[in-house]
Amino acid sequence: MNRLTLFFAAVALLLNITAQAQLPTESKAMSEGVYEALVLSIPDLNAKQTAKLWTSFTKDFYDARSKYDRRSKEYIATDAEITGLGTDQPVNLHALIEERGKGSVVYLWVKVGDNFISKAQMPDQQMEAEQLLLRFGIEAAKEKVRLDIAAQEKDLERLQGDLKKLKSEKDRYERDIERA
Repeated sequence: MNRLTLFFAAVALLLNITAQAQLPTESKAMSEGVYEALVLSIPDLNAKQTAKLWTSFTKDFYDARSKYDRRSKEYIATDAEITGLGTDQPVNLHALIEERGKGSVVYLWVKVGDNFISKAQMPDQQMEAEQLLLRFGIEAAKEKVRLDIAAQEKDLERLQGDLKKLKSEKDRYERDIERA
């Protein structure tokens, strides 16, 4: 009973720490100037996969369609419905997705009205923007698992085909032995 209580206490502590997790920020150039961006590293998903996931994420969760701007190489989602920001002003999400090694990095700027969110000016909104990006990180992890499962299922089908061939060879060899 003690171990069970300790386990649940550890899980609760982990969830609390995760809920308060802070993402690193970095001043980075974007289409509208140099602003503070939230940074999320996504291992094992390339930039193309991450970009596809980002567009579906903004559409599904925030009812905002992301459009790719070729000049700035940013995905811009206009008029996102993010209730946690607590404003009636339009919210635009600017995301820059870059390839890094086997994974990718997402830089996110959140524009509320005419101002970009920063830790110094809008700490509460910054926290909600961090939660938004953490939710995207969870979706990216789910996508990675889906891709891994699909790859494993493909390998399983290949192995089942090999097994079927081996069984037919075995039956043929047994018939050859009986005839001899």
